[in-house]
Amino acid sequence: NIEFATTIHPSAIVSPSVKIGEGTVVMAGALINAEAVIGKHCIINTGATVGHECVIGDYCHIAPGVHISGDTKVDEGSWIGVGSCIIQGLHIGKYCMIGAGSVVVRDIPDNVVAYGNPCRIIKKNNTLPIVLSKPECKELFKAPRTFKHRYLLAFAYGCGLRMNELRLLKITDVDLERMCVHVRMGK
Repeated sequence: NIEFATTIHPSAIVSPSVKIGEGTVVMAGALINAEAVIGKHCIINTGATVGHECVIGDYCHIAPGVHISGDTKVDEGSWIGVGSCIIQGLHIGKYCMIGAGSVVVRDIPDNVVAYGNPCRIIKKNNTLPIVLSKPECKELFKAPRTFKHRYLLAFAYGCGLRMNELRLLKITDVDLERMCVHVRMGK
């Protein structure tokens, strides 16, 4: 029963009618307009604009400087690259990656990589990263036989560490008082 904080930077402008899910982070200078719905564990990055009545699904990343026009839907797990623009009323499918600087003028289906001006589908990909559900995470964490290995797996997953970052981690890199991890040679 873990509760995740929703964090909104003081310089972000968020309409009072916006609904924001747990674990979501709204960065400096972001603007979220009336009646928008932002899912759980999203990142609305620096200077991004989310128009009126937009719906952003769970686990989405809206990069810095992205402009999403009103009544647009971005489904679960999608990434919208830096400086992209999405025209009003469109639908971006699940687990899509929209490249930096793209201008999206038509709907984008699930599981694709798309970019350009106008944005075009470059790659249909059924192997984009999938976000695990809570029961799947529990099952994954039960798989190792020893406590040490279960702990390391849960720690790496919870912190989003890559294998090399975990390999280079030292005990002194974990600050339990501040609940921080110092990552050496991160990507």
